[in-house]
Amino acid sequence: MNASKWEIRQDVEGQPFTDEYRVDVNLSKFHTRQNTGGDNRVYLVPKYNFTTGDILEYDFRVVYKEGNYMQMNLLTGDQYIRVGIMGYNNGVQGYDELGTSHIKIEFQENNFHLERITPSNITLIDNLALTNANGEYELYIGSVFTNKARIDFDNFMLCTEQEEPSCQDRIIELENEIERLNEKVTLLEKLINYLKRSIHYYSSIRKNFLCYSLKESGERNITDFDLGLKCNIGENFTLKSCFCTTRLR
Repeated sequence: MNASKWEIRQDVEGQPFTDEYRVDVNLSKFHTRQNTGGDNRVYLVPKYNFTTGDILEYDFRVVYKEGNYMQMNLLTGDQYIRVGIMGYNNGVQGYDELGTSHIKIEFQENNFHLERITPSNITLIDNLALTNANGEYELYIGSVFTNKARIDFDNFMLCTEQEEPSCQDRIIELENEIERLNEKVTLLEKLINYLKRSIHYYSSIRKNFLCYSLKESGERNITDFDLGLKCNIGENFTLKSCFCTTRLR
């Protein structure tokens, strides 16, 4: 499992995390375990928004269990549904077995399709109505424990039927992006030309000021380090005999 593609979250109701929970990269599993009593929950949430056409499959293994426990999924987003996959909560919920189960969830138009294959190879199918034909959802996949138990999850596989942009659509989008970039370049060029004119205007004023300073002070040269200007005035100390050159900084 790629840990960067998942988030670990509490139940939306705010119950505390289980005693142990982690994405075990070495074992490629999401490990959950409770060592004491209490209402503790933890969920693995893909960093992905599900919609019509998406299919998620995964396996989970109930290693051991005591008392009430559940493999629980939550659907949030355009609709909220709490889906008990299996377990025992004051009675059997779906089924109650040790071992490995396989789960397939399919987001159909107006329908949440759930298939469960139990450790004893029995297939259970449920369909839950979705009120938004093409809504977007987050899917929480996790464990709910009130006593000692352990559930590990692995073999996650996501398939999607979401339409990819056609080559023609991609070309149009690329052309639009080029046009936007050209507009930015044109604007930048206008800004550069404006700055050049402003600098030239300021430099002309500054040159006149420096030459006037030489005429009045009787000095022969002066340097403006900010603009990189060096001005010299002739022996007659007239403004016409004053000339300025740009110095390298």
